[in-house]
Amino acid sequence: MRYLLSLYCCFMLSTAFAENYEEITQLDEPLVFGVRAGMPANYFDHQAIERSSLVMLVEEVFKPLGVNIQYEELPRRRLIHSGLRGDISIFTLPVLDNPIVNIQVPEGIILGDQALFSYPLNFYALKRRQISLEKPEDVVEYSLGVIKEAKFIDAAISRVVNRELSLVTFQRPRYILKALLAERVDIIMLAEPIFQYELSKLKTNEEISLAYSIGRSGRHLAFSEASLGKEKALQLKAFTNRRLQDLKDKGVLQKIAQDYLNTYDEPSED
Repeated sequence: MRYLLSLYCCFMLSTAFAENYEEITQLDEPLVFGVRAGMPANYFDHQAIERSSLVMLVEEVFKPLGVNIQYEELPRRRLIHSGLRGDISIFTLPVLDNPIVNIQVPEGIILGDQALFSYPLNFYALKRRQISLEKPEDVVEYSLGVIKEAKFIDAAISRVVNRELSLVTFQRPRYILKALLAERVDIIMLAEPIFQYELSKLKTNEEISLAYSIGRSGRHLAFSEASLGKEKALQLKAFTNRRLQDLKDKGVLQKIAQDYLNTYDEPSED
């Protein structure tokens, strides 16, 4: 009897999942995935061929649904607004495991629990300067170099210390490193893999040290209630949570994410 009961429970669970899965596949329109414009070779190549690392990750996640995904490039500031209006179905948001610099998710946007990929986000300084921060808000005592897309750090830290950062923005990470080496800024903020990659491209004997590790930054899927409806958005969140965990366990996500620096590569500059 216990064995039969176990079989019955397994059957009911599998049937419930199958029904839920079938419902998810019945999407009225192709999913419109909003991607952040202006990132160097991060999402699209120069011919706008949608085969970058992020796109490959997204396609792998949604492959079991057999759904058509259309990509739309938007400035970072417009991604959330487009999601709230329902112009796009899905996009990604940065989630940091440090609450001081985390992004606020607005009502009407449902955030997934699993990250597509994540990496350490750090402050770096010249080693001979001996700059070491005890907490992220200590950076207000120094000039900070960031890429334009990371300007959120200004408002986030200013809320904590009630004081504006001395912020210098750059178009590309390589420019940030050059500014640090030239001592035009005291500290820079970069993702660890990008920092290591760009540093390897520069010829310098100057040592750069870790001033503070802010935390791990991950890109999470965000679902638009206005586009999908709340029920469908929650179903897709549940599906992608399970799917991402499965792909992580199999090492698929890590393999695709390794291509990031290859798609990110830029011509060397003098």
